[in-house]
Amino acid sequence: MNLYLSCPGSSTCNACVRDYFMDLDGRCQICTSLCDGSDTNGINAASKTQCADCSQVGSVLTTLKVQSGWWRANEMSMHIYRCANGNCKGGNSTCREGSNGPACSYCRGGFYQSQKAAEDNGGFHCADCAKRQLSAMTIAMLAFAMTATIMLLFFFKKHKKQFLRWTHNNRIALNTLGDTITVLWVTMQTLVLVVQNHKEAGGKNMPSNYDRFLSFFSFVSIDLLG
Repeated sequence: MNLYLSCPGSSTCNACVRDYFMDLDGRCQICTSLCDGSDTNGINAASKTQCADCSQVGSVLTTLKVQSGWWRANEMSMHIYRCANGNCKGGNSTCREGSNGPACSYCRGGFYQSQKAAEDNGGFHCADCAKRQLSAMTIAMLAFAMTATIMLLFFFKKHKKQFLRWTHNNRIALNTLGDTITVLWVTMQTLVLVVQNHKEAGGKNMPSNYDRFLSFFSFVSIDLLG
């Protein structure tokens, strides 16, 4: 089987066929040979997925995208390992935020090992300590909001006529207040979405205080106005 092809305008056969990649010595090798901890075909017996994407003609070792749930030390490594946790996101930067080390098995400062079911491979994943604290705060705020809502409903039922008269007399001020709240909501929503897109695009982490502040308003990313 001929494993070599050439790119348009090339004077040599400098590209490998699909499902193969070119190593540092210029040789074409089957993509599944990279997968350590796999079955005899180089494919994980449980998931039946390859550890790296060699679906395109001309794949090269240094630019291969690792599949989610797998890890390699650097772009020149010929060994890709199956992760025993949910921290390995694949791609070129294989560890999820907050994790590092071999197979992304260590959590950075400010993160903890959460035993909650991880996205890809089960086991633990590194979760943000600040978000854990915010979860308890969110529950408390929701409980307070529900209690306040019930009290307001009883108050409205008891003083319905007075309330309707008051809203009619202050409708201009109430409309202005509503517009102000809408502007504040959309502004915070925009800031949260910009930071989320920045992280997903591989941008640098924001200062911890700023990131923690915006995490408190993460609920505004739900579009309640559209």
